[in-house]
Amino acid sequence: RSFTVHKSVQQVAETMERIFVTDYAAGNDPHCIWLSGGTILKQVKGRDELDFYLDYVRAVRERVGSRWPIVLQSAAKNKKDCKRMSDAGVTNHNANIEVWDKELFRIICPGKESLVGYDEWIKRVIESVEVFGEGIVCPNLVVGVETCQPWGFKSIDEAVKSTLAGLDYLMAHGVTPRVTPWCVEPL
Repeated sequence: RSFTVHKSVQQVAETMERIFVTDYAAGNDPHCIWLSGGTILKQVKGRDELDFYLDYVRAVRERVGSRWPIVLQSAAKNKKDCKRMSDAGVTNHNANIEVWDKELFRIICPGKESLVGYDEWIKRVIESVEVFGEGIVCPNLVVGVETCQPWGFKSIDEAVKSTLAGLDYLMAHGVTPRVTPWCVEPL
């Protein structure tokens, strides 16, 4: 699906200032700023994906300072782009993998496969640890999706074995994967 609704940089920065500065001073305790909106395949308002998101990061950092981490969820980026993100104020990057099995990735994530590819996606996630640090790169795996039929694993044991292999591999490289359960969404 394609979405074209974008809050202005100013709106987002003002909202984050209220939550992270004003409300914090009033006794609320927010934990982190999470920026996510999907992958931008074309330019939006004259900006490519990374420049578009970093405009928001810089504006939020100007308003709230560096006390709270900023998590950016986007496509997997190379080390040069990860460095740009870090320099702009991103402290945690999540390039969601979705499913560990290479063949299922190709089927379930055709956009990611065609734009970056499985091997390159995993390589970029691992290399981003060199920029952000161990335990700070936290891509998502959607547990359960690896069993979807007709392509998925035929048994729960196979599915669990595959996902565990992915978790082990990522953690051995300083990545802290997140998992969420697969669920049905509208459309």
